[in-house]
Amino acid sequence: MLFASTSRLVSIADLAAMTFCPERCIGLRFVSFAGHVDALELVRIPQTSEDTIATCREVFPTDGQDVTMCMKAN
Repeated sequence: MLFASTSRLVSIADLAAMTFCPERCIGLRFVSFAGHVDALELVRIPQTSEDTIATCREVFPTDGQDVTMCMKAN
């Protein structure tokens, strides 16, 4: 099980701090650029595990979209 949020109002770090499993928390942003391929942005915090990232890459089909990684310090 993982906790994925698309919220930009509440940080992933704040959400992770409210759980017992911050390593399973990640942010998802579906980004659309004019004239460019849509992208899925994975927003991780230092506690986000590699298993969580791998699960997101497997579960959320990108249909040829770019997948980018972003690290939030807190």
